[in-house]
Amino acid sequence: MATLVTGATGFLGRHLIDALLARGDRVRALVRSQTDAADLATLPIEIARGDVMQPDTIEAAMCGVARVYHTAAMVDIGSSIDHGMSRLNTEGTRNVLAAAWRAGVERVVYTSSVGAIGAGDVRTRLDEDDTYSGRGTSLPYQRSKLLADRAAMNFLDRGLPLVPVYPTLFMGPGDRYLRTTHSILSFLVGRAPAYIAGGFGLSDVRDVARGHLLAMDRGEIGRRYILGGTNISLFQFYKTLESITGLRAPTLRIPAFLGHVAATVTKWAEPIRGKPAVITHGDVDSARLYWFYDYSRARDELGLTCRPVAETLRDAVAWLRTEVLGKWRVRLDAGERPARRGWFRRDRITRTHPIVRN
Repeated sequence: MATLVTGATGFLGRHLIDALLARGDRVRALVRSQTDAADLATLPIEIARGDVMQPDTIEAAMCGVARVYHTAAMVDIGSSIDHGMSRLNTEGTRNVLAAAWRAGVERVVYTSSVGAIGAGDVRTRLDEDDTYSGRGTSLPYQRSKLLADRAAMNFLDRGLPLVPVYPTLFMGPGDRYLRTTHSILSFLVGRAPAYIAGGFGLSDVRDVARGHLLAMDRGEIGRRYILGGTNISLFQFYKTLESITGLRAPTLRIPAFLGHVAATVTKWAEPIRGKPAVITHGDVDSARLYWFYDYSRARDELGLTCRPVAETLRDAVAWLRTEVLGKWRVRLDAGERPARRGWFRRDRITRTHPIVRN
């Protein structure tokens, strides 16, 4: 029997496939296009063409499947506009879980987000029992994951053997769409002049992928698990990058209202500069909160351990310097004009536009 992975070409999905193959699982990947399939062509996996918004294609992909990892989602953590995320994340989740329920699969691991739990203050460590109760759940991405999470719980009530997991912000090598590592890239190119007094839970994408396998094998049906390793302030995040790269971390701390002023100015300047805003109101609203969590349940019940933040950031920096900055500079030196939607163009150095979903 096969294991189906949705969102297979995404940052997490690709690392999850690598982890499954490493232990000898038979993997089937749900992909939307021929281009996506080509990205996975070198791997010994089955390709199922389909889209989470097209139920008939999911039904076909579910045939002969014993286990399902549903990681597909539209991701834009710092967005101040929904961009259809709520609809896609909620309906996509509903379609996948409905197909899994009808197929009678053994177990589903559903990838939610700590965004559905929310944020607290610098002294608070939220846990799985605080789901939906924290601050910041009205932000577009977080709201979309909250709605998707509620849709998933409906299938749990109907008898679907579901284990929901809640990753923190994860980084590491291989983030082709710069969804979570764009803040590191901004630092590397000198576009992080200041910071806001906030913080977040940080984990390594490889550890989060391993946490999914542990949830599948050891998790209790219906029990929530936060997958993460370290709570870190924005200032500590930049200081760690400073120690790794030798580049100077920002020392200017600005209040959130000045961040909103900067977001407004850069938004107004978009038509003039011809580039997306470097910072958005969503970035500011998210950065000023403390997304700190208690990770003991996944550690004690699943056996999840996470590597140090410095190792994660060191590997992410090395990958970005080689695969993003290195290729960008080589192509510019060769006189190649950046394609409008191709490789990492100048206006994608700090943000990914348009939003790409798995």
